[in-house]
Formats: sequence, structure tokens, C-alpha cells
Amino acid sequence: MPAHSRHLHVAANFIKAATTLHGLDEDSIEAVEISVMEAVENVIDHAQVGGNDSVTLTVWQEGDDFVVEVGDRGVPWPPEVLSGKIGREMPPPESPRGRGLAMMCALMDAVIPGNGDGGKTLKLVKRLTRIEAG
Repeated sequence: MPAHSRHLHVAANFIKAATTLHGLDEDSIEAVEISVMEAVENVIDHAQVGGNDSVTLTVWQEGDDFVVEVGDRGVPWPPEVLSGKIGREMPPPESPRGRGLAMMCALMDAVIPGNGDGGKTLKLVKRLTRIEAG
């Protein structure tokens, strides 16, 4: 989808449908929605390299994990983010930025940044909650 704020509702509707279809519970749906919207907004605000940029959202189930991958063609992740040295913990209150990744890490079971050919990705993983009968 185009990397413009006027298309955020498309991402929100897609994620709502995907999480519902995969049977996530309400708390997990909310965590995934908040995390994906934060990731998409970050792409729109910070990662663009040109006027015709796009954001890709890919979802799949891998065993007991629901996975969303957010991709863009923007500036690659710095080594400190890839290694987990920054972005995993909430920065101090006086810090002007850096809360998005920390919030996603708190809401998701795994947050995995990656760089590749032509852009970067952020993989967000939420384990499916299973309720045993009995």
C-alpha cells in the first residue's frame, strides 16, 4: 500500500481481518493492531526515501505463532537496532524518540528487525493462545 497516512485505515482493516481469521483472542488482536499501526506509522514518518514509497504487510501462521512482517524500501536498520542494543527498552522520559520499538517489544512475543535487498523489514510475532478443554 502507499506509504501515506491517508491509507492507515487499509492497514488497520487488513490486520483486524487477519487476526480475527487466525483466531487470536481479544488481547492478542489489540496487541498486534497497536504494534502494526505503530510500525506502519513509523515507516510513513521516518523511513521514506521518495514520494512513491510503499509499505508491505504480510501475515502468516507459523506453528503456534501469528506473524506480521512490515516492509519498506527506506533507510536500513542501524546495527544497534539489529543487534538489540537499542530499541528493546523504553528510553528515558527526556528522550525525544525511541518508544515505538520498545512498545512493540512489550506487546509482542518477538520483534525482529531485518535488512535485505531493497529495504528493511520488521517481523512481529504473537503466540496463539490455546485453551485446553477439560
